[in-house]
This record gives sequence, structure tokens and C-alpha cells, in this order.
Amino acid sequence: AYRVNRWVQQTSREPDAETALGDFTRFPRWMWRNRDVVDFLGWLHSHNAGRPATGRAGFYGLDLY
Repeated sequence: AYRVNRWVQQTSREPDAETALGDFTRFPRWMWRNRDVVDFLGWLHSHNAGRPATGRAGFYGLDLY
């Protein structure tokens, strides 16, 4: 989730959420790489735009168990 968090916080060069999710290639890929997660990450990315680094939301994973 580190790569995704960097994208959400505007500190990576990934072009989009789907690319940032590229490290999720095995189980539970379907939980991470789906339209709902991509849309949520896009919202977080936009939410953080223009905010100072100390005030940005982060993404550290999903607690599913």
C-alpha cells in the first residue's frame, strides 16, 4: 500500500490510481484493484491537491479480516 499512499498524498510520479495499484498482482487482487477502490483513491488524490503535506489524508491498506 506504500506505493498507493505516495500517489494519494501527491508525492509520486504515478499517472493514476490504477498504475499506483500495480504492485497488487496476487490474492487479494480483486479486493484492491476494482472500480470502487480506484474511484476512492482518485477522490483522496483530489482531496489532497493543494493541501500542505502535513494535512493530507493517507491510504495505508484495507482491513478486511
